[in-house]
Amino acid sequence: MPATSTKQMQIALAALLLFPIVSYSQVKPQIRTGFDAMYHIEQLPLLFPNGTSTRQPLAYDPTGQNWDHHFMAAFTQYVDSIKMEDGTMVKEYVIYDEYGPGVLYRQQMNAWYDRSKIPNGWLAWGEADQPRANANIRYYFDDEKEPRINMHLKDFFSTKKFPFTEPLAFVDSGYLFANLYYPFTYKKRLKVTMRPNAKSFEQMDTKWYQYTALSFPADYKLESWTGQSAGANPVIDQWRNTGENPNNLEDSKKITSQTKIKKAVPQQFFNQSTRIPCRVYPATDPL
Repeated sequence: MPATSTKQMQIALAALLLFPIVSYSQVKPQIRTGFDAMYHIEQLPLLFPNGTSTRQPLAYDPTGQNWDHHFMAAFTQYVDSIKMEDGTMVKEYVIYDEYGPGVLYRQQMNAWYDRSKIPNGWLAWGEADQPRANANIRYYFDDEKEPRINMHLKDFFSTKKFPFTEPLAFVDSGYLFANLYYPFTYKKRLKVTMRPNAKSFEQMDTKWYQYTALSFPADYKLESWTGQSAGANPVIDQWRNTGENPNNLEDSKKITSQTKIKKAVPQQFFNQSTRIPCRVYPATDPL
């Protein structure tokens, strides 16, 4: 057998065995959500329950004219009017309103860049204290009257306010955009709004956002986010140690063997009925 073919076969076997071998008649895959799903990356090949869909509300121009940054036409889904105790009415601009059960995984925000006074319409940096980004972002769970999160926009996406910190949070050096990978689970509904602290917030058109979520079938069991999650710690540790094996190898065993595989002759080189992570290293010389 040519050396090239032998090595190709060995490499192919190695690729196949990089993933856990599972006896599907004995093991039912567990579908995880939230931080648990982010940590257990081995579930990536698994399919979610039938009826699960990816949702991505975002700022976009429905006319196709590239006015994705327009505050009312693209950024805002609709406007809520909130009656205060003193009788005054306050506007909240809704950017996300999805029914559960679901998980909001990714939040990208562009709100700190003002091109209104720039002749060519572009400047490659923003400002955290941009007057036209002066608003609070509010997260309402399950039709509650009061939001469980009520923070200034610049604080929520600053990467400095726990638990929305690095490495789960990122803001670029030019303060043009920010990303947050902190999952919010919601059982019934999640609504995200912007409440302006100044009139200038409603006058600034240069705002974009993208939110990515999973929406599950109605009978999927999921509880709403109640506050800081201890499940974040394993994910944070994993992300801060990329390149290292995340598996616990305390009780693992290393088995070394050599097998010659002849052309057109079936050869069993491994037999394992229970779940076990395996790695096959190709020989440096042809067999």
